[in-house]
Amino acid sequence: MRAALIVNLFVGFLLLGILCKGISSSQVGCFDVEREALTKFRSKLIDPSNLLASWDATQDCCNWKGVTCHIETGYVIQLNLSHGPYSGQIDAVLLQLKHLRQLDLSDNSFDGVKIPDFIGSLKELRHLNLSYADFSGKIPFHLGNLSYLESLGVSSGLRSTLYADSLDWIVNMPSLKHVGMDGVNLSMVGSRWFHVINSLSSLQILEMWSASLSTFPPTPSFLNLTQLRHLDLSSNQFHSKFPNWLVNITALVSIDLGVNDFYGDISSEFAVLPHLEELSLLYNYNLTVNCSNLFSGSWKNIKKMVIYGVELYGEIPNSIGNMTTLTSLHLGGNRITKGFLSPMGNLHNLQTLFLQGFEDSIAPKLDWLCSLTNLTELHIINSRFPGPLPACLGELSPLKEIGIVNSMLEGVVLENHFQNLSNLIVLDLSQNSLEFRLPIDWLPPFQVREFYLQSCHLGPQFPLWLQTQKNMDYLDLSRTSVGNIPLWFWNITSPLYYLNLSMNNISGSLPYITLHNYTFAYIDLSYNKITGPIPFLTNPVQFLDISYNQFSGVIPPLFGMLESLEILNLSHNNLTGGVPPTLANCGSLKVLDLKANHLSGNIPWSSVQFVNIENLHLEKNKLSGEFPSFLKNCTDLQILDLSGNEFSGSLPRWIGVRLSNLRILQLRSNMFSGTIPELWNLGYLQVLDVSHNRLTGAIPRGITNLAAMRTNHVTNNTLGYGSNYYKENVDVSYNGFVYEFTSTLSLVIALDISNNNLSGTIPEEVGNLIGLIALNLSGNQFFGKIPQSIGKLYQLQNLDLSRNHLSGSIPPAIVSLTFLSHLNLSYNNLSGIIPRGNQLDTLDESNYMGNEGLCGQPLRKECKSDGRDQIPVQPW
Repeated sequence: MRAALIVNLFVGFLLLGILCKGISSSQVGCFDVEREALTKFRSKLIDPSNLLASWDATQDCCNWKGVTCHIETGYVIQLNLSHGPYSGQIDAVLLQLKHLRQLDLSDNSFDGVKIPDFIGSLKELRHLNLSYADFSGKIPFHLGNLSYLESLGVSSGLRSTLYADSLDWIVNMPSLKHVGMDGVNLSMVGSRWFHVINSLSSLQILEMWSASLSTFPPTPSFLNLTQLRHLDLSSNQFHSKFPNWLVNITALVSIDLGVNDFYGDISSEFAVLPHLEELSLLYNYNLTVNCSNLFSGSWKNIKKMVIYGVELYGEIPNSIGNMTTLTSLHLGGNRITKGFLSPMGNLHNLQTLFLQGFEDSIAPKLDWLCSLTNLTELHIINSRFPGPLPACLGELSPLKEIGIVNSMLEGVVLENHFQNLSNLIVLDLSQNSLEFRLPIDWLPPFQVREFYLQSCHLGPQFPLWLQTQKNMDYLDLSRTSVGNIPLWFWNITSPLYYLNLSMNNISGSLPYITLHNYTFAYIDLSYNKITGPIPFLTNPVQFLDISYNQFSGVIPPLFGMLESLEILNLSHNNLTGGVPPTLANCGSLKVLDLKANHLSGNIPWSSVQFVNIENLHLEKNKLSGEFPSFLKNCTDLQILDLSGNEFSGSLPRWIGVRLSNLRILQLRSNMFSGTIPELWNLGYLQVLDVSHNRLTGAIPRGITNLAAMRTNHVTNNTLGYGSNYYKENVDVSYNGFVYEFTSTLSLVIALDISNNNLSGTIPEEVGNLIGLIALNLSGNQFFGKIPQSIGKLYQLQNLDLSRNHLSGSIPPAIVSLTFLSHLNLSYNNLSGIIPRGNQLDTLDESNYMGNEGLCGQPLRKECKSDGRDQIPVQPW
């Protein structure tokens, strides 16, 4: 009885304990002080999508979206408001959350506000993520007070400008395992960044890509990063010897040092890192990689390797076939690498293969690709495989992308090349010599999104099977010998974004409805024989090039409705009438090319229009009126070509003040009069051509001070509007002819003020323009001597001073112009012996005729034997 009572009492107490515990647990919830703090915090946030609708002040805050409480104590320990997007203010009321261990405000839009200092007082934090939240300014050193922090994310997005001038505060975070500072400007930190990072013995992940770091340490005296697993320092500015000492960090799983400027050779010891799965050295152009050494190692766990855009040399060893764990391989550089590529056929797990610059020296065929049965992406560019496209590719059903470009493929493409490729979404066989022979009723097994066959032989008939493609965004059939566009093509249901049919045999006119129902952003029909009027466009076109055709009629006034238009090229057609005023409504227009038509009349645009224009070509028309006044506000203008028209009046002084970004100014063959304005402010001007006008006065001093012409540093940066599709071209007068410059345009530095009525002497300061490759002052009224400083223009290839009134001797320093290929000093009043040596020995008498006082070779007139006309020949 007593025993039973004891048992009952025990059970009762046990049940009471369970009941009490249950009551206690049900009472654990959001504390009032924390609920009030979160409510106030939310009041300062902007939540446009009402994602925080669950934050009801009358409810338990532990059940609110993004809020996590401790299961036993009820205190708020996590606040995760990532991917709002939220904006507004970060209120210091968060300090009331004294037990907060995780704060995540990443991927939001806080409009460039500073990271609040008070976050450094949330001392219980273990995880802090403020990445890509549009914070700006200096990262507060107060974050160093978070001594328990294990992960820190302060990565900066494209719109924000986070920076740090010191990282010493990180030393106070010994428990850090993950540091994410991608996109943060650390240029002011200097080399000390590594000293700080090397102090973190627990660090496992370091992400500092695009952080403006420039100094990478040589072999450190001690290495504390023994637990580092993932290292991403890509897209920085390192100009250092490659850090082969990284092989001492044996825990490494992934290394990304791509898009830097490392030099030297990479050690083959990376192959023996026991855990390494990913290695990327993308675009380190001065880094040398010996294929024979690198691919001879074990690489036991390697899955992804990017050795691309480097100095790749040596032969591919057979041992590359032993890297059977590879799933992704990007291999290529700026040297043609020879080798036996067939062993790559053993890489059966390979899913992505990207090769550039290869030539198989033993078996220049691609049949080994057929063994890669898991391949989903295949890209081979700028290589040498002179043979057919392997028919067995059609059996690799996982393939989604095929891109074999400019690799000397030849032969016939048949339907069996595609028979099982039902997953194919990208097909690019451009710039090969392939001939497509597909049945007229062929039904492709795929639905491609991108289709490029540039320079293959496809025509003359348009491929009927294009009607079966419902998802095609990109179509490039340029230079494929296709003929007229059938009407059914304009009714296909694919949502074409990019269409390139240039350089074909397309003739006839386009129907009025041609481009009405499409979502084209890019249209290139250039270099064909299309006639008739330009069709009307209503869709949001960004790029339209119909140049080098036979379009006639007027420019459609309704072009002004195309508010998204950035590039419009109507050049080299038979267009007539005036330039429509409505064209100026294209507020996004950056490139306008109307050259080589029959346009006439004045420019109708006002001074408040076209303010975004960068390249303007109106040359070779019959346009008239004064220098266009609307250009005064086109401060982004880089290229202006009005040559070959009937413009008149004086050149306004504001050209040299307002148009400070001009690089090409061509006003050749008009009727401009008055003086050349001062051009002091045009520091980027590299081509100035005002020849064949009616200009008077002297050479203005500003011309001899143009900064871009005073430097011998030749650049090949993109000139004009930057685009993957549009390539600038300009006709430049050179050596007495007009040449079209395209890809090398940025290398042309020329000054041509010929065939005007300019007078005075040629200033000695002309010798300061040491970047010039062409100088033409001919056909004016210049007098006096040729300045000795001409000899300083050592890059000069074309010098024309003919048809002036220059006198005195030819300066001996002209001999030092060793690049000179064209010299014309004819029809002046020069005298004395003609200097000889270097390039001058290759010139004939036509370059000196019309100067009665000149003597010596190559003229037939000999100099006096008494030596009075002799001039010592000395280079500058």
